[in-house]
Amino acid sequence: YLRFMLSLADLPNDLQPYVPLFCDALTHTATRLRSDKELAQLLESYTGGFSAGPLHAVDPSRPNNAFEEIYMTSH
Repeated sequence: YLRFMLSLADLPNDLQPYVPLFCDALTHTATRLRSDKELAQLLESYTGGFSAGPLHAVDPSRPNNAFEEIYMTSH
């Protein structure tokens, strides 16, 4: 299993609205040789799939410290 988070702390505020679009593009990408559906099926046959999405969380030890990251998983 692979799970990791990509910090968005340094992402400029004007790009924040595009984070969901970026995550969607990561999971629905095609290539010259394969459509997005074919590539997804191929990835699932070897990895069980890949997902990416925005994560909005709060540090439990510091409730006033909210943060945003991109959460990615595969297995």
